[in-house]
Amino acid sequence: MKVLLSEKIDEAGIRLLKEHAEVFVAKNTSKEELVKSIKGMDAVIIRSSQMYDEVIEAADRLKVVGRHGIGLDNIDLDFVFSKGIKVVNTPTANSNSVAEHVIAMMMALSKKLVICDRKMKNKDLCVEGISLTGYAVSLGCGGLELKGKNLAIAGFGRIGRLIAQKCAAAFEMNVKVYDPPIYKKVELPEKYEWAESIDELVKDADYLSLNLPILPSTRNIINKKVFDEMKPTAILINCARGGIVNEEDLYTALKGNKIYGAGIDVYSPEPPLKENKLFDLDNIILTPHVAASTKESRTAMALEVAHGVIDVLNGKEPYNLVKPRK
Repeated sequence: MKVLLSEKIDEAGIRLLKEHAEVFVAKNTSKEELVKSIKGMDAVIIRSSQMYDEVIEAADRLKVVGRHGIGLDNIDLDFVFSKGIKVVNTPTANSNSVAEHVIAMMMALSKKLVICDRKMKNKDLCVEGISLTGYAVSLGCGGLELKGKNLAIAGFGRIGRLIAQKCAAAFEMNVKVYDPPIYKKVELPEKYEWAESIDELVKDADYLSLNLPILPSTRNIINKKVFDEMKPTAILINCARGGIVNEEDLYTALKGNKIYGAGIDVYSPEPPLKENKLFDLDNIILTPHVAASTKESRTAMALEVAHGVIDVLNGKEPYNLVKPRK
């Protein structure tokens, strides 16, 4: 058996794969390279790069596509399934990493840590004869507390549930939840509330965490209309998928102080264009799609996708097998 990696994964996953198959790593993630490299392969594992239809067409032995991550928007699932090829992903491996990243952004924005750090390193606060604290606050270094605030969760899957649990336990936050109609509602823990729409979810939110997949129904779901409903002290966090938030509307909302701040880890397109106006704002924290990329989660994802691929190649049905949508 032969397995192609579109790019390297953690060594723990590679070692596991090598116990069952020959492992090859593509030179790069371009369409041309993958079309050339896929021939003779029984499996391919991709990270966030695109799984091109042309690569699937060129495959002559492919049985399974492994997605090193949760999101599947870089795979044309209908096309892959039409070829009789199975798909596995890593639904459990990076949930904690992403949840911690969301909470870190919430705290950093609330306490204005980036602004404070920048002002200290620029020596803006090195002024004799002043009260450091008072002067810092006058320059915008004062922050907000999380305790007892309203947390809105859009998307109540594994990551959404973890964020809610951690914030309710650590900061006594009030949790309200929204899931798109395509998902079956689950029973909520005591004191959590359901919102029937995005508008209802955001109305009283102090923090809005987006944990939704990118679907036709969720693309640009956070837009000017939603920002107009939010409190001026509200903070938005998106560590889910680029395209869920209309970036132009987000820029306008932040520039006009319609909301307090935003933490963004994902973009549309990726990588973001150099001309992206979000780079010009001070009330936003931007990270390069690394919420799921802790050392621990990279190892866990590599092992989870490797186990799934191996199971499929051995004729088994793994728990992380992606099922066609009905």
